[in-house]
Amino acid sequence: MKPLLTRKFIAIRKDHFNNLIKISATVVLGSSVIRVFRPHSKAKLEKALSGIHIDYLQKVRSQRQFDAWYYRVLDRLSKVLKRTNPQRLNSRIYPGYKWGHSAKVLNLFLREIVENRRYFKDATVNRIRNYLYVPIDSKVIKAIVNTNTNIGVRKIKEIDSKKKFDEIQKVLRISANQAHCPMIWFDDVWGIE
Repeated sequence: MKPLLTRKFIAIRKDHFNNLIKISATVVLGSSVIRVFRPHSKAKLEKALSGIHIDYLQKVRSQRQFDAWYYRVLDRLSKVLKRTNPQRLNSRIYPGYKWGHSAKVLNLFLREIVENRRYFKDATVNRIRNYLYVPIDSKVIKAIVNTNTNIGVRKIKEIDSKKKFDEIQKVLRISANQAHCPMIWFDDVWGIE
């Protein structure tokens, strides 16, 4: 019989990729993200994020394919957030609970899985990182505004429609393309500003 520590490593090895998803869900729901949500929201959001079929992204070959998948996942995640944070109990995230707060959580999760966790092979990462959206939060909004770029919002909760979400992401994508880098890298402003 193998030593207990070796058996533990074997168990970890067998479930490594599922663990990466669970760890990513936990990591992105840190205090700076969940502070605006009701206390029991974290566990529900972790469960919802951990249940996302991430492997589908290996098949994605276009922004259009990514978007179709992304919007389905965002719909499910926003329903979880709305159930755990009804407007009558938490008005701080409304009206932008879906396109602002839920999208931020999903975008942070996807960034973590794609950019930081080594879940996918390099070729897959290099392809799908270009489809990812920037997680919009107060720090990112401030960094955009500080470039004299008008995005029409000052707070996450003001991103209350797909149109506003798309307009902000379009501004970021145009500039990222001009700089020859994936727009998800704009989230690096958290480390440099």
